[in-house]
Amino acid sequence: MNVPHSTGSANPGDLLAEIRSVIQTDLNDAEEFSIKALDSDIPLIQEIGRHFHQYGGKKLRPITVILSARALGFEEGQSHIILATILETIHVATLLHDDVVDDSKMRRGKASANSIWGNPASVLVGDFLYSRTFELLVEIQRMEVFDVMARTVRRISEGEILQLVQLEEAGITEEQYFETIERKTEALYSAGAQD
Repeated sequence: MNVPHSTGSANPGDLLAEIRSVIQTDLNDAEEFSIKALDSDIPLIQEIGRHFHQYGGKKLRPITVILSARALGFEEGQSHIILATILETIHVATLLHDDVVDDSKMRRGKASANSIWGNPASVLVGDFLYSRTFELLVEIQRMEVFDVMARTVRRISEGEILQLVQLEEAGITEEQYFETIERKTEALYSAGAQD
């Protein structure tokens, strides 16, 4: 396994670029898989999917999966690529739903999907993406992975609901804030790093 060497730079972007350079082939494969995950004869699904792929993003969740797989010696086959795709697809589904809940009009400096296609389309395409992750999980054929992903989506949903409840209350404690973040954000990273 090629391990990036430190350039001595304190810039996290430089380190991320080094890491990406080592695993770029796997990241490209995961990106291709992600595009295939949007395959549908319904044009709206593909339109919203393309919209999200234009955002780019750092792809930290797929990077976590690929690095974890390599650290554990899983470099052959497609399971780690499929799992990276699953995590990114779940992430996109949560963003679609989150923008509806938060009534966000922008996502990463661009118009959010719900501001272009409306809330119903965003929610339903998010649901479609969740269903695609189930299909991809079946391809891996490992119940323990399915279990981790099911618990992860449940925790993310609980985090969203917890945030909704907290917004209706007078204030939020630091402890409540970190619990919400743990459920909404940490859950996907944790799932990607499990063996």
